[in-house]
Amino acid sequence: MRKMNTAISKPALRGLPAQSRRRLRLPLLLLGALLFNVLAIASLTLHALRGERAELEASLETARESALTLLGIQTEQALADAVNTPFLLLKNLRPEDITPARIDNLRERFPSVEEVLILDRHLHLQQAFPARHSKHKQLANHWLAERAQQERKKVAHEPFALHTFAETVDGHTALVAFQALSEQTTPEPERWILLRFRLEQVLADEVSPLLSDFKDENGSTALLLAPDAPAPKKDLLVDINSVLPGWQLATSRVGPDGHAGTSALHELAIIGLAAGALVAIALTVIAGWSEIRREHALLDLRNRFVANVSHELKTPLSLIRMYAETLFLQRQPDPQKQRDYLQIMLRESERLSLMINDVLSFTKLREGSGAYQLNAHDLRATVSSVLEQYRTHFAGRRLEITVALDEALPGIAHDPNGVTQILLNLLDNASKYAGSGGQVDVTLHRAGDRVELAVTDHGTGIPPAVSERLGRTLRDGEMAEEAEGSGLGLALVAQIAAAHHASFTLEEPAEHTGVRAQVSFPPEDRTA
Repeated sequence: MRKMNTAISKPALRGLPAQSRRRLRLPLLLLGALLFNVLAIASLTLHALRGERAELEASLETARESALTLLGIQTEQALADAVNTPFLLLKNLRPEDITPARIDNLRERFPSVEEVLILDRHLHLQQAFPARHSKHKQLANHWLAERAQQERKKVAHEPFALHTFAETVDGHTALVAFQALSEQTTPEPERWILLRFRLEQVLADEVSPLLSDFKDENGSTALLLAPDAPAPKKDLLVDINSVLPGWQLATSRVGPDGHAGTSALHELAIIGLAAGALVAIALTVIAGWSEIRREHALLDLRNRFVANVSHELKTPLSLIRMYAETLFLQRQPDPQKQRDYLQIMLRESERLSLMINDVLSFTKLREGSGAYQLNAHDLRATVSSVLEQYRTHFAGRRLEITVALDEALPGIAHDPNGVTQILLNLLDNASKYAGSGGQVDVTLHRAGDRVELAVTDHGTGIPPAVSERLGRTLRDGEMAEEAEGSGLGLALVAQIAAAHHASFTLEEPAEHTGVRAQVSFPPEDRTA
């Protein structure tokens, strides 16, 4: 068609007057330029769409990998709870108190427990419940004791830790766990408890519901693979090592649909639409590109937030549950240790409350519904009240806090609740990098017409990689990716400081190592 049009057009142009030919050339050139631009824009549009599609697939794969990592954490926690709980009924008992009736009660409460073995300090078999009279069963029990000796040698530096491994016993896979019978501080345990669990039942009770929830939430199936099970090369894998060494969780990756013919027709359709409606396509591409980037950012932010906060919540919840179960079952007769357990539970509960308040405050500030009431208050009195109110909280962390507050300070319009959150988050951040027993300085002084509140630690300072992420956190108001904790505290401090018309900075002190976090408040007349 192009050759035919050329052959017809040249004689036609030669037959026209010179002035007419000149008048036609300009529209033809403009038409050709317009068609060229339409094709170029369509090609660039296709290229951009392919790039955004690849980026979206990469972000979805990252999200699925984060979800699988979270599933791995939940699976390890569920297995650890299932294994640890039966030990609470036998820990710190005298050997003569471990009777067949007590073992029957344990097996009735925990049907997955198949057998209980009592071992001496060298992990040699002493008793078996239920008693096995056949020679085959006795040999199997002695073999389990020998396997326990091998596992203990791998972690000889942790004599009182819980040890687990999986083995095939009587034709099916069993989960074996052993631990010291007593928690008394002796160089070596005098006796050991070994529990043999029916692994199939443990997985059905604890892991199967988690796998089902993962499929409902992510639209893909996750499988728990044994060490000898073949794993597809294209699958995402997460190791489960704390309770089942060598086991893995696997799920499929997110990939292209592979329909090349459909993709080619789609590209031709886009080119045809672009030739007829250039403006509409351009606006659609811009709007689609912006929406994809926004959704990608929200998806990435949500997954990092869930992973970080879930990891941060895991430790205090585990401690509270462990000590609560110990006190409920009355396995610790020492009143002083009971008081220590209650103090730990109270401290971890306060830590959870602080984290929840941070999340709620950060959400309100981001939505614009958390405005603070800036009224004239004595900033020195506010800071002193916070330090006195939470003195025991930070004393439990063995922090030495030195306070230097100037007497004569100008009037500062602030919200006491907002300043309380600022100071608590800065002290919490300082405690992470100051270390146990470290020194933290709290100062409030006048600098020109401003008042500066500073919290300084004397630790090793923030590593460069973490410092870079914290800088992005303060600049964009997002959570840090891998910094210790949920990464929300400093972002919240920056948001509250901005609501007080104050500035927030992080710097390294010139006179020593560590981190100096400073909030500089303007005078009262500048906050109006």
